[in-house]
Amino acid sequence: MNSHCTDLIYLDTFNSNVNYTAPIGSKGAGAHFKDLWSLSDVKIAWVDIIDKEFPRIKRVFLAGESDSMKSYLIYMAV
Repeated sequence: MNSHCTDLIYLDTFNSNVNYTAPIGSKGAGAHFKDLWSLSDVKIAWVDIIDKEFPRIKRVFLAGESDSMKSYLIYMAV
């Protein structure tokens, strides 16, 4: 690893509940990603770790109004 380089880390702080697709004719045509969250997107191991080691954080994601928001907050915590 080059000690003069820094890896870029990007953390998306949005939960837009939208599927995004690159436009036809663009370099990324056909690429897509979802910004829709569900509890099935979250690994149960993550919930267990947070529950055991970070109970205060667990209270935060339990405050999410929907399963989508709860799963998003779990992902952000990890």
